Amino acid sequence: DSARPLFHSNIITDGKGGGIVLHENCGGVFEKNQVIRNSHAGIGLKGNSNALFDGNLISDGSGYGVWVQETAMSTLQNNVIERNVRAGVVVTDTASPTLSQNIIRDGKHAGLLIRHNAKGKFRQNTLSHNVHGNIVLLEQVPSELVA
Repeated sequence: DSARPLFHSNIITDGKGGGIVLHENCGGVFEKNQVIRNSHAGIGLKGNSNALFDGNLISDGSGYGVWVQETAMSTLQNNVIERNVRAGVVVTDTASPTLSQNIIRDGKHAGLLIRHNAKGKFRQNTLSHNVHGNIVLLEQVPSELVA
């Protein structure tokens, strides 16, 4: 079954798991939400999930800011992703997201971590002050990185 909700201007905070988690074939539009202090990932995208995340604040999580895995293909644009304990955004497996015009900053790990044959398009993002590097590529990464 494929869920396609619209979430606008919500505060999603202090979850013991992920703040927003999309599983197999889920999507939707997530705009101007605050995803704050969640455990694991602020946003977790799995399976064939494909959603639009636009203008959200994803911050202060004890895990990843955004974790895109398996075959997920969502679009993240105009988001601020900051001060997460693990990578601001991690893309793994054969996931293929599009990230544009995001600010990824002040993380305690990598800003953007891409690994395990992940794909994706990354355009006009600003990455700064991430402790383990702003962009970290591991293993075979065929991603298109465009300034």
